[in-house]
Amino acid sequence: MPPKASAGRRRVAAGKKQDRIEIVVRRGAIRRFDALKTLLKEVHVVGSMVYNRPGKTADFDTALEILADRGEDLRHLVTHVFPLERAQRAFETAADKSTGAVKVMLQPS
Repeated sequence: MPPKASAGRRRVAAGKKQDRIEIVVRRGAIRRFDALKTLLKEVHVVGSMVYNRPGKTADFDTALEILADRGEDLRHLVTHVFPLERAQRAFETAADKSTGAVKVMLQPS
């Protein structure tokens, strides 16, 4: 795999048969990946588009400003924290409405 290969290509190449791969794409950053490898491995690809307006009011810049100004006020939204090794449990918790999860955070070790 070439070092400049897109993240999507690298994920498909590294994936095992019947893996699920989620690819998030920023506006204007769509790359190509090998659909044939995806089909041969029976990989399930789930796409998501992130809107990030360029300029002074870019979405991520706005979010970072809010976090810098009011981060402490937002901490109560994080209802569950899991170590990275328990990522599967974290995703299960986030998907299960009975847990009361609002935001589930993965914390690298």
